[in-house]
Amino acid sequence: MGQPQAPAAPTIAAPAQGSQINTPKPRITGTAEPNSTVTVSLNGIEHRVTANNSEAWSYIPEQSLVSASSLKVRATDQAGNVAP
Repeated sequence: MGQPQAPAAPTIAAPAQGSQINTPKPRITGTAEPNSTVTVSLNGIEHRVTANNSEAWSYIPEQSLVSASSLKVRATDQAGNVAP
């Protein structure tokens, strides 16, 4: 039996929204429900990572980012519920 409701929306801690990034492959970090799958959508391409027991997740892009990069995240808990 799964959890009845979706997890809280994940957060992005770094890089800060609107910030200037001086490295082509910055570490993207945030928080989400422990052990949830975090889908990082970077310029429309999705990558998946897992939040640890402390709710932390991170992702380092495989390719260099462009100046106008789009970043979105969503979390899916172990029961399959998707965060808003």
